[in-house]
Amino acid sequence: MESFVFASNDKLKLSDYDSLVSFAEKCEEEFFEIVLNSDEELQILLNLLGIDELAEQVLSNSEDFYKLYDYSSYKLPEFNSEQFDEFYDVWLKRTGRMSDMDEYGQLIFIQCQAANWNENKSRIVLHAKR
Repeated sequence: MESFVFASNDKLKLSDYDSLVSFAEKCEEEFFEIVLNSDEELQILLNLLGIDELAEQVLSNSEDFYKLYDYSSYKLPEFNSEQFDEFYDVWLKRTGRMSDMDEYGQLIFIQCQAANWNENKSRIVLHAKR
């Protein structure tokens, strides 16, 4: 299993990603970890959210993160409940993941944050070391 931290913030510098502690101290917005099976599942998720291209940066000096994926040129869709349920069904079909409260909850969190995160200039995903 792989951990991916979704976040949005306009004030972070590259050095703020050197550890989870420095990131958590500097990130002014809420952030959230999503657990997926692979980078490929992350790509499926992002494609379903309308994000086709990512700027990728290796974080070789970071204690806690492998990579930073920047999708700032995209905004997250702001689904209504019916649209989210359709998105969720497609997600389950494409990934073969099981539907349970944890799975639903980790994806609904992104949806709940979409409007707030879309207000910021910077939207990222951090691939966390486990």
